[in-house]
Amino acid sequence: LCDLAVLIQLSNGTWLNWVWVDRGFDQIYEISLTSTTIQDQLANEYTTFLQVSDTKGWKALMGKTMEDIAFRTVDMGGEPQLSDLHLTLDGQTVSICAIEEPDPQMLPALDGLPYASEWIIVVFDEAILKQHNRMMA
Repeated sequence: LCDLAVLIQLSNGTWLNWVWVDRGFDQIYEISLTSTTIQDQLANEYTTFLQVSDTKGWKALMGKTMEDIAFRTVDMGGEPQLSDLHLTLDGQTVSICAIEEPDPQMLPALDGLPYASEWIIVVFDEAILKQHNRMMA
């Protein structure tokens, strides 16, 4: 779970960033994707970062070839909003899904993954996505 951004550096040095802040960076006021280098801008305002490159889920994807990037949107007030970002690397997937802010008393168990633009969950297990109807069509 995270509440600000997911920053992914690809092996060619480019970045894929999903940022959802309500103020600031290049006038980003909603969930948006960017490929610019925003680490310094984030570091100037926020001091807590979690480096996850050595975690089991991410480590299994490092060095793999990106095969597909898929997006899912939801209609919010007549406007499409990005809800899910699915990455496929050498047949393995990771999904980044926008969800409601979780109740800390419920963690790590989540009753559902309803869409909201408040928090993001990174999911390495497709069974979780199937259980909550968040699979790509």
